[in-house]
Amino acid sequence: MRSALPRLLPWIAVAWCLVGCAFLVGELHREVNDPGNSDYVALLDGGYILATGSHCLYCEDVQRSTAAHLLHTASSYGTAYFQPYVSPPLSAWIFQPLAGVGLNQGAGIAALISLTCLGVVALWAWRLLIGLLDRWRALLLFGLVILYVGAESAIVQWDYVLLALAVGALTLLHRGRKLEAGLLLGLMLMKPQDVWLVPVLLLAARQWRMLLGFACGGLVYVVSGLLIVGSAQMAQWLPYATHVHLKDAWQSLGIPSVIATVVGIGWGEAAAAALGMAVGVLAWRHRSRLRDPVAVISIGLIASLVFAPHVLWEDVILCAPGLLLYGVRRFWPAVGLAAGLNAGFFIDGYTPAQGAHALTIALVVALVAISRELLFTRAAEEPLRDQLVASPSAHRHLQRTA
Repeated sequence: MRSALPRLLPWIAVAWCLVGCAFLVGELHREVNDPGNSDYVALLDGGYILATGSHCLYCEDVQRSTAAHLLHTASSYGTAYFQPYVSPPLSAWIFQPLAGVGLNQGAGIAALISLTCLGVVALWAWRLLIGLLDRWRALLLFGLVILYVGAESAIVQWDYVLLALAVGALTLLHRGRKLEAGLLLGLMLMKPQDVWLVPVLLLAARQWRMLLGFACGGLVYVVSGLLIVGSAQMAQWLPYATHVHLKDAWQSLGIPSVIATVVGIGWGEAAAAALGMAVGVLAWRHRSRLRDPVAVISIGLIASLVFAPHVLWEDVILCAPGLLLYGVRRFWPAVGLAAGLNAGFFIDGYTPAQGAHALTIALVVALVAISRELLFTRAAEEPLRDQLVASPSAHRHLQRTA
């Protein structure tokens, strides 16, 4: 079987990339032509509320009436389309200009921004892989990771933008600019659940400059929120978002979601808090291994997804940096992990076994495997920073890809 894989590898790589591109085009067509059945209306909801002069951004009645107006329905109650606006006020302010154009045109503009960010990330990933792996291996891992179908199912979202910020932070780390890298990571608080454990690991690793930058990034959302909607509504943001997320725990990913599904919805938040503290204690006990900030960030992003009380399919794209860095050392295991994440998306979303939590299981396996490789093996002593901008001959120094 292993002797046949080298011959089949080009066909497998090309076939999966074609599947990923076809899925991307199909989802893009769906979201632009039917934006009411996507996350775009929820994001535009906040922008439209601000455009009308209201600051009642986290009032559910206002959100529902606005969504009904945008969708040209009598009421959003009882429809399958209403999704509450739970992003920070800065997101609503950014979407405010799109309130003046039609739904389809606005969704197209938002999708174009997301695809631009995807293009930037794809360029970075390809340059990384082609310098460290042969062409067909690079193409297969690229297709499985960057063309992850779960993220393509929600193109009009913040996830590709957040991934571009993460890649920017890693690039700045390569240049030794830790403060600016931390700032970009802090800006990922647009979706706090996707990055909430990164500062915990940075604290255990005593990366003070990055922590300062992260705090500055978070301060951007606090100050902008106060200026946009005032202190009263800003104080309502996290409680309202938590309330919404707890109600949706049954359709989320991660260990807290599994616990909430089995034990009860109210246990999801408590489980996330307990697991977060456990991660902090474990990171502190192994702080001597957290010397490489690239590994800390990559693992922190995956851990945030595994232990958050509310993450969705599209958020899993933030595993990409860890998967790619793992893949240049352990190619076939990385292919297995990436294929498992794609398979988990299809199992959870398109098969009768939707309660199997396949994507959560794949996430946990990825976290364990990548953490072990980047922190607990002899190869972990090699700094990952030097691999972020690879030279064409660098693959000669990386033989451990089996």
